[in-house]
Amino acid sequence: LPDFVAKEMIRDIARETASGGTFSFTPNQFHRIYLHRYENVSILFADIKGFT
Repeated sequence: LPDFVAKEMIRDIARETASGGTFSFTPNQFHRIYLHRYENVSILFADIKGFT
């Protein structure tokens, strides 16, 4: 999990509890999508034999 995503999630949880709500794990807990857009990015998927 990227650091910036974890920080956003923690901030959202803190905001909800600070506003008087209670944070609980629910089936739609991850309804919010933590998405960041990047330009000119390549993604490499690789499988190294015998690594795992």
